[in-house]
Amino acid sequence: MRKPDPLLSSDPQTLGKYTITGRLGSGGFGVVYAAPRPDGFPVAIKLLRPELSNDRQLRLRLEREAVALASVRGERNVSIYEVVTEGEFAYLVMEFLEGETLDTHLNRQGPFQGPMLWHVAQGLVEALIGIHDAGIIHRDLKPSNVMYGPDGVKVLDFGISTISEESSLTQDGAFLATASWISPEQVLGQDLTSKTDVFNLGLTLCFAATGVHPFGSGRADAVMYRVVNSDPDLSELPSTLKGITALCLEREPEKRPTVKELLKFFSSSETTETDDPEDKSSKSGTVIGQSGELDVAIQEPSPNTSLVQPEDLAKAVGNVESGTTIVQPDKIAEAIKSLPTDSYGRKSRQSLKTASLLLFGSALIAGTMIFFSQPDDTVSSTTSTTSTTSTTSTTSTTSTTSTTS
Repeated sequence: MRKPDPLLSSDPQTLGKYTITGRLGSGGFGVVYAAPRPDGFPVAIKLLRPELSNDRQLRLRLEREAVALASVRGERNVSIYEVVTEGEFAYLVMEFLEGETLDTHLNRQGPFQGPMLWHVAQGLVEALIGIHDAGIIHRDLKPSNVMYGPDGVKVLDFGISTISEESSLTQDGAFLATASWISPEQVLGQDLTSKTDVFNLGLTLCFAATGVHPFGSGRADAVMYRVVNSDPDLSELPSTLKGITALCLEREPEKRPTVKELLKFFSSSETTETDDPEDKSSKSGTVIGQSGELDVAIQEPSPNTSLVQPEDLAKAVGNVESGTTIVQPDKIAEAIKSLPTDSYGRKSRQSLKTASLLLFGSALIAGTMIFFSQPDDTVSSTTSTTSTTSTTSTTSTTSTTSTTS
């Protein structure tokens, strides 16, 4: 279990029935402390900032939202055990998580790649589904609100931004979200929906994959201006993430996919996780369909997705040798490499299965032809000078027969 930082002189020693043992971190909404429950079970306590705790309206909203906050489910969200609104302080008692925030991890280890990046993306989408199913919009999804540890990613601080809307601070014009990690509609003061979280998901995915913000760095107001008026820089993203991330970062919310459409994309067993930014195959130029089309295309690709049919693949690799029907392995490998991709940059599962069957069939036919092509005395004689060599690998099969006198 990670060791908390020492308490500051200004930190409370106790909160209700909890004895504070150290600091776990701090953010825009408060400080997180470590403490054991009376039964010894470790928990984390999010103590709201004094200006928030002292706001009676916010406390009432927090009390009303307590059930919703505690009802957020899923392995990718921190569990909230208790919401306290009575007394001197307002705080939330939560699951104690091992690990570190996503931005801390990236600063120490560098960007995620390959399958690890894909698992982070899928975990973030699963977290948002759990939050939205509870009727909550996160509104402040960012790397510092994502924990990364032995169990993968877990999302923190869901609902706090929603609750803060009732605060007098917000009514006075104060801005409580993180300016660099914000959607266009938040900058413009428009109504927010679950698609706001999808935009922030796109920002966080870019950072996880590249270590930089897709709208650049600098002063918060400059970044906010670019979020509203400029296109994100996705040039360093792996090709398999470019199209889907571009959709998440659409300025118009209705053009962004839903979180459930995103889950189907990231959990699809047909998806190839490529971690090579230099991969310039046909996938990198692919444009993923708009929201709504995404759901349909994942389940049932349209005739326009250029998936290769089995008979086309058979023709492509159907070269014969010496009048036989043996399909050459190098021809199969070449054909697979040149297969067109679907709208997500993926090879057709049907075509790949066909290629595998052709490989197996090629080896079977080759072995059968070798056996029946041998003269009787060559096959049965133990003193024959004939030598037969057969070599088989998981990716290609080559059979060679030589007879000398």
